[in-house]
Amino acid sequence: KMTYSGSAGIVGVVSGVEGTNFGTLSTVPGAVAKVAFTTQPGSAVYGSDLNPQPVVKTQDQFGNNSTSGLGANNIVTLALIVAGALQGTASINIGTSGGNGTATFGGLTVDEVGEKQLTAVPQQGYGSATSSPFSITQKPLTATITVGDKVYDGVVDATITSRTPVGAVFADVLTLSDGTAAFFDKNVGAGKIVSATGLVLSGVKAGNYSYDGTAVGSANITAKTLTVSATSANKIYDGNTTADVTLSDDRVDGDIFTVSNASATFSDKNVGVVKTVTVNGISIMGADAGNYILGNTTTVTTADITSVNLTATITANNKVYDATTIATITGRALIGVIGADDVTAVGGAATFNTKNVGVGKTVSATGITLLGVDAGNYIY
Repeated sequence: KMTYSGSAGIVGVVSGVEGTNFGTLSTVPGAVAKVAFTTQPGSAVYGSDLNPQPVVKTQDQFGNNSTSGLGANNIVTLALIVAGALQGTASINIGTSGGNGTATFGGLTVDEVGEKQLTAVPQQGYGSATSSPFSITQKPLTATITVGDKVYDGVVDATITSRTPVGAVFADVLTLSDGTAAFFDKNVGAGKIVSATGLVLSGVKAGNYSYDGTAVGSANITAKTLTVSATSANKIYDGNTTADVTLSDDRVDGDIFTVSNASATFSDKNVGVVKTVTVNGISIMGADAGNYILGNTTTVTTADITSVNLTATITANNKVYDATTIATITGRALIGVIGADDVTAVGGAATFNTKNVGVGKTVSATGITLLGVDAGNYIY
């Protein structure tokens, strides 16, 4: 029903409370005059589709959706107002043989970060539209590294051999440089985790990514070959081949383990200079021993065995005064012979201390010599 008030009349409308019943009134849109964004483009991370994707419709001059007077073919094209390029299908036929007044876009992305806006421009001379602002934010980027294997050196330092950014889009060419890397710990192991920091991202499109400069890789630390050497103390002849040695090695400074040996022996028991000493059964044990492999379980050094001093005693016959000091040796004994060594005293000449009669007179001998297989090991 339609009613009116005032002094003017409307043809066909009767004044009164009930008014005049015209039935149902319908709104008919006018002819297409422009396009408008009915779904605004949404923000996105660089490389991802806008969310939501924009929808453009044809409208009359009052903003009513309309296809009145719309031709069969009318391409509407989206473009960025600010820097960057729109990626994807940005032109759609909004005509009656296409979207019939509606252009629903999909798969659109923007190839540069920042605040953006779109324009929608129809092919035929209708009014264009400008979207609401939206944002393209940086894409988080990760990286991997390759790391050179190394022989154990007691430190965690690692050598980066290559750096690879992970997550680039649009075929962006990105490079990584610099950075330092470290193993999880210093110890020997296979496939050990290596972490890098301080990597620098570069490239024309690097600003479209956020990157914290870190990366992860893996590599091996193999055992260091340990070389053990020995020095031996000289000794005085003692009838055996046992040697007293001190071991040394080329370990990494500060590493904790002990080196021991099962035996150390001279080539024989006899006196000599620069005699060969052989060390056998070398082994290592301790906190850092697992980072080494023994390069040798035996080693050789040299040392001297010097003669041992002997003293001797004699027995002599009593005699009747004969005006001389000559004495007759009846027995010889050595003091200081080691074990069952074959060495005896022989020869020599003896004299009383004076020619005069006396009891328990001192008798001295000279010229006594040593005989026997082992005599060369003694000084007398």
